Amino acid sequence: MKRIILLIILFITMFHSKLFSQYEGEIYSLHDYVGIRIEWEEREYYHLFPYVEGFRAAVVTKIDDTHYRVIFAVRADGKVKHQFNDYTENEIDSMSKRIEAIGKMKRIKMEEVTLDDNIIFTPRSDFIDKGKFEFTLSGSAGASSNELDSEMQFYSRLSGGIGYFASKYFEIGLRGTSNKIEGSYGSGSVLGTIAVNIPTANNYVYFFIGGGCGYFISGTWDEVKKKNVRDYDFQVEAFFGGKFFLTPNAAIVLQPFYRRTVNAPQFKNINELGMSYGISLFF
Repeated sequence: MKRIILLIILFITMFHSKLFSQYEGEIYSLHDYVGIRIEWEEREYYHLFPYVEGFRAAVVTKIDDTHYRVIFAVRADGKVKHQFNDYTENEIDSMSKRIEAIGKMKRIKMEEVTLDDNIIFTPRSDFIDKGKFEFTLSGSAGASSNELDSEMQFYSRLSGGIGYFASKYFEIGLRGTSNKIEGSYGSGSVLGTIAVNIPTANNYVYFFIGGGCGYFISGTWDEVKKKNVRDYDFQVEAFFGGKFFLTPNAAIVLQPFYRRTVNAPQFKNINELGMSYGISLFF
């Protein structure tokens, strides 16, 4: 099939060349960008011969030092025909300059696109790599319930943390969270975390999944002592989410999570579901 198509193309080219050769003048190239045979795509791109209807191809010939003739292959009434038009040296020079100007603009545009592509598709190692630190400031909102009375309570919190990338796929971290639920209990928690990064095709986005454990540091009211008593309760957490880079050194973080506090005084075990949202900086 490919051989048949190639033979057809060669036949058409030879047919046009034979017809073109019937006209007076030597073949002349308007510019290296188009060559000696101006195709339909080149005519459209460089805005050449807009008045020629049914344009298929064109060849420029030089009659003498000041006169040129352009032979056109056009389609009319379902057939390919040939016609010609004569041009002055100034007209031909004007077309050559237009091709040169548009061609330069095209090269500059291609260089800009290439530069943008290099930025967009920067390897992930330029964003997150072994030995990088991550500093995060975030807020969170969610709901919690305890196993004593199953009453649902809603909360909002602030947290901050630091992470260290042992590799671009593996991060360890430490996070502190301020905590207050309807004034009844809680003052904050400290958790150690481990996360695995999951690369995506888009270098500005990656997902992660992980977990953590630590202590929920609460202040509870002691009826005997008549004062708040600090208490440390074990806490575990599971989370997943995504980081969406604004720059190679800053990303928005969205992180749904489940957290469980074990043996909290007065409330037994506490279960929480929430969403953390914030911004991370990478160094």
